[in-house]
Amino acid sequence: MVKNNDNYYNPSDLLDIIAKENESVPLEIFFNKPKYQKAIETWCAAVFGIGYSEYLKTCKVKINKANSSPDFFLKVGNQVFEFEITEVQEEGRKRGDYYKKLKRNPNMLTPYRPEKGRQKAPEWIYEGIKKKARHYGDCRGLNLLVYANFSVTTLERNKILNAVKEFKETFSSVWVITNSHICSLFSNKALGEITCWCVIHRN
Repeated sequence: MVKNNDNYYNPSDLLDIIAKENESVPLEIFFNKPKYQKAIETWCAAVFGIGYSEYLKTCKVKINKANSSPDFFLKVGNQVFEFEITEVQEEGRKRGDYYKKLKRNPNMLTPYRPEKGRQKAPEWIYEGIKKKARHYGDCRGLNLLVYANFSVTTLERNKILNAVKEFKETFSSVWVITNSHICSLFSNKALGEITCWCVIHRN
């Protein structure tokens, strides 16, 4: 967990901090121990903040150190926005199990199916948003960040929008990041929007 995390951080600085704090933790442990969940959320928040700053407005990020909602706070100027994070993976995939198997067999081949990811993304993202909406009930004051963690070369925003349109009024905004891209599905005037898939330059 980020030390002194009552502070707001520049997103790039936060990404560097979380990487250094966990660089010695084996992946099969990192993705299987609940104590590292906050570190994963911090990575998502930092990457989102980098993309948001690049294409919209300069921002800072603060992680909620408590195990309660929201997961992080985004500060833009004098405004603070509360964000929840949901990670969406390929149906049936358990990332923790994958890294355990990889530890036992370093030469294990990993299926790379970006076309499946492109085709199934609307369905997977829909399920991720629905799960969060059911959990929080009235979440009109919350912003949602979806981390699309699956193999894909191109995400079709219009198809995803059509699949998740019922949630347009559920959250204050809904955003999607991959390991290297960012876009908004629904947003508000205060946050602004990114209406295409934009590359997040992390260096």
